[in-house]
Amino acid sequence: MKYEIYRISVFLHIFAFSIWFGGMIFISLILRPSIMRRQDYPEIIDVVARKFSKITWFFIFPVLFVSGFFNSYFRTGEINPFEWSQYAPGKIALVKFHLFILILILSALHDFKLGPKAVELMKSNANPEKFRKLSGIVGRVNFLLGIVMLILGILLVRGC
Repeated sequence: MKYEIYRISVFLHIFAFSIWFGGMIFISLILRPSIMRRQDYPEIIDVVARKFSKITWFFIFPVLFVSGFFNSYFRTGEINPFEWSQYAPGKIALVKFHLFILILILSALHDFKLGPKAVELMKSNANPEKFRKLSGIVGRVNFLLGIVMLILGILLVRGC
């Protein structure tokens, strides 16, 4: 029974990560370049960003946190994260946990400060370049952190 719960948790973890990471790829590589020259670009990107942000903050991040914690517990046998470092998978899990906290901080900065300010300035025909550039940098850093998390996840389950 415990193993079946673990498998469900792993599925949910991979599924949530796929939605988050795939969403970032879709928005940055497909949607944004496709609509950049449209008059209603600020409105479209605002609606898409708000919807993606809601899904991220109310579904993806909580699922990643809970399933990541449970998966680490299953792999180490320790419920206390401070004990995970005794085990090779636990060491990787702790690195992933700290990177996840960094992703949360950067995502909050991007989703609640920089992105909305850039859209607000675009809608008012002001100069949004500073906020667009900062938002883009934070988004790219989050994307790179996502790649690192993916690699660490593979190392964790396939052997360190």
